[in-house]
Amino acid sequence: VDDWTSKGGSELGTTKTEVYNLDLVAHHLQKQGINALLLIGGFEAYSSLIKLNDARDKYPAFCIPMVCIPATISNNVPGTEFSLGCDTSLNAIVDNCDVLKQSASASRRRVFVVEVQGGNCGYLAVMAGLAVGATNVYSPEYGLSLQTLQEDLNHLVRRFGADKNRTSSGRLILRNESVSTTYTTDVIANIIKAEGKGLFDSRTSILGHIQQGGAPSPMDRIRATKFAVECVSFLEKHAKSSESSDNPRVYTKDKQSAAVIGINGAQVVCTPVTDLLSDTEFEFRKGKKSWWINVKPLVELLSKWGYADNEPIEEEMNIRNDFISLD
Repeated sequence: VDDWTSKGGSELGTTKTEVYNLDLVAHHLQKQGINALLLIGGFEAYSSLIKLNDARDKYPAFCIPMVCIPATISNNVPGTEFSLGCDTSLNAIVDNCDVLKQSASASRRRVFVVEVQGGNCGYLAVMAGLAVGATNVYSPEYGLSLQTLQEDLNHLVRRFGADKNRTSSGRLILRNESVSTTYTTDVIANIIKAEGKGLFDSRTSILGHIQQGGAPSPMDRIRATKFAVECVSFLEKHAKSSESSDNPRVYTKDKQSAAVIGINGAQVVCTPVTDLLSDTEFEFRKGKKSWWINVKPLVELLSKWGYADNEPIEEEMNIRNDFISLD
């Protein structure tokens, strides 16, 4: 694994399938004499660890130390603030959005509606929106309504309408792929173009799998190495060999021996998977707690200067000019 650090993707392969055939898994674990298990993956790996832990009473082969390393760009695994890959993906999204914003600025009066991945977790959309200076971000945690679209349209009309010299730069709106089945990327772009009435137009951009990035970012490399070292220490700590046989076997049903490793503030912690069940929304495949949820209002505050839609354009422009002169 010496050269895995600089390689993008996974040399182990990827799959969206959870563990279902527990009989077959238990058979091969016992057949191969596996005494510890390290799972790497996203919500599927997390769900599989839960199933293996729940089946310990039925299958002695699962009574071994097990730990899961969250690795998904969606950053939707409970028990950690950051998953492996989310930083690399965020860098890729920001790089591509910068290109789109440059294109929109060159056209002056253009709005790009950009669709990003993330499933039902809005981490990528929200954090990328803050980084690229998006006008607004549509994430599943906040939802999307016609009223929200109307408020953003009013803002765009005010901004582009106040620009008498046609010097206003282009703008971006980031949309999570799962925020709404009704207001799709194309629908939002068509509404913006129709309501612009020639004042501005709109374009769409679905980044697709390009946002998974290429080579891992330095932060992801550091986190991956740190997780791996901590996981090996975790497995060694919970491995209790029996001396009663010529072939020692690890046997433990302690709830602490099945855990998810993650980042909590400045600490790397291993949280028992049973303690994470109450913090998990299995229907939406994500955790109930999102430390970044309060970042979204900052996106609107910075892009709209914190003023209501019913304030006169002239008054808003005067306040803006005074703010720039003070700066």
